[in-house]
Amino acid sequence: MPPSCYTPINTEKQEFRIVTIEPAPDHDQPIKCTLSVACLSAVPEFAAVSYVWGDASIANQISLDDKEFYVTTNLIHLLRRLRRPDAAFVCWIDAVCINQQDIPERNSQVLLRGELYKSAQYVIIWLGEEYGDSDLACSLLEKYGTATIAEVGPNVLDKASWEALRALFKRPWWTRVWVVQEFAKARDRVFICGSHVFDSITLISALAV
Repeated sequence: MPPSCYTPINTEKQEFRIVTIEPAPDHDQPIKCTLSVACLSAVPEFAAVSYVWGDASIANQISLDDKEFYVTTNLIHLLRRLRRPDAAFVCWIDAVCINQQDIPERNSQVLLRGELYKSAQYVIIWLGEEYGDSDLACSLLEKYGTATIAEVGPNVLDKASWEALRALFKRPWWTRVWVVQEFAKARDRVFICGSHVFDSITLISALAV
């Protein structure tokens, strides 16, 4: 078993970890991250991530504090999307920032979830990579924007377009138990689907369609 990447945190002081995704110019370069400790009494700038873990039986290796660490396929796709070519990116991701093998720590961090999403500069909602007709759905959102997407009638969009939009809103993220808390607590929200990025007003307005 690889050595642990985690050092203890003081849960009584409401400490938590944040992860820094190191920059890389090439999308396919190995993912390298580092952990640091913060506390709610002096919150640094970071983004909180809301996502679906995905199949835990499929492990993908990354480097975390120069040690081997394994994440799900859905998460490694997200890490590649968040990684910047020339600047570090700081965020909170539960599967990385919480020692999942330490039950007392995990339980204490669960109690902090709401405050972490509230304290973050913004919340990144990861809907997953492009597949099926998601490109069509995202293109429709980009085309019609916030002001008109709810006013688009059945005679404007064909059946394939409506089905693409419905499929986007049936992705696993929308069924998660934690969605309400993570969305409601956020100061601001950004939705990401593959290479497409939307603000929350654009995407939520589409729910009225």
